Amino acid sequence: MEYKCQDCDAVFEGSSYTTECSSCESKNFEPVQSEGFFEKVKKWIKENKLVAIACSIFLILIMCGGPGEGDDELENIEYDLMFDTKQSSNYCMVYLLDSDNKRVKYSNNKYGFLKLSATIEDESGNSFRVLVNKNKIEYCTAGFVTINYKTTNGSNVSLDSKKTGTKTIESVNPTNINKGKCIPNITLGNPKYNSSRCKIIIPVIEGKKHAYISINGKNGSYQSSNEFNSDNVTKSNLDIWYYAKGFEKSKMQYDYEKGAKKKLLQSIIKTGSVSTLPISESELKAQIIKMINLLKNNKDSDNIWYSIIGYFNENNPPIKIGDRTATIFELQSEIQQHLDSGGNLKSLDSNISVNGSTSSCGGKSSADYVINISL
Repeated sequence: MEYKCQDCDAVFEGSSYTTECSSCESKNFEPVQSEGFFEKVKKWIKENKLVAIACSIFLILIMCGGPGEGDDELENIEYDLMFDTKQSSNYCMVYLLDSDNKRVKYSNNKYGFLKLSATIEDESGNSFRVLVNKNKIEYCTAGFVTINYKTTNGSNVSLDSKKTGTKTIESVNPTNINKGKCIPNITLGNPKYNSSRCKIIIPVIEGKKHAYISINGKNGSYQSSNEFNSDNVTKSNLDIWYYAKGFEKSKMQYDYEKGAKKKLLQSIIKTGSVSTLPISESELKAQIIKMINLLKNNKDSDNIWYSIIGYFNENNPPIKIGDRTATIFELQSEIQQHLDSGGNLKSLDSNISVNGSTSSCGGKSSADYVINISL
């Protein structure tokens, strides 16, 4: 057991019966507490902070695989695309091919960027949307098939440059015809805004009699009409979805052309609520100044006064002219008295409420507008 002398600082070995310091024979000593492993580590870190920080950074780099590793996910990947129609007359399989020309096993992470969709046109000219099951496109009837797909994920994954985004298969003739799975095809055009009627109009290029459309999201309110009120439509809630009648579980999100959504929103905002004043602030000020100048020169100002008095709101708050207050309809006489008592133009400082109107998609309504007059 170790002891430390409090007088000479000597550290010495002893037993539980030790009575004095082995160096100075002092009886003033205390047992030394032994440090465990973690206590020693903490003590070392306190005494060697810079070295400890460097070691920590080194360990983190090792755990993360070192600089440069883990960047493989950003590596550019290019696939080829294969449409296999020989497995069955009832469907077409779509495969990604890797750099070794081998089929890539299906997973949504790898195939998802294609956003596969397909339509089929029967002999009568009726067009249907075909349900896509993973990378399998099943034919619901005989006809001409068009398969559409994306050629890139927008960053590091793409298809061979020869791939155009469309594949056609002529004259498919499935043995398992199931017209119950033939979804009437619906094609929407670019949404437009009718400012005179305050309506968002979504052209239905194909399948109009089957289309149900929502402008407020997948779980929004669907309607058979393609015209929507623009009330309360904003960037955050304008989200167009649609489905064919009878196929509510097969909803599709509308894919805007580049810049089309922004343009539509700008049109809606631009033609929103519009305030209409019967007289502009600058014009009203000019008329009042002209009236004041006539009063200063003891000239008749009634023509000006009666041309502007009709604009004032009866509930206008009291106006201040110097130390005086008056109603808006006493403005002319109060200015005259104020000038007669030596007041100047800068003494008039008031908010004048002017009758006006608001025009919006809901029609016109009366409203009051406050014009600040500070002369």
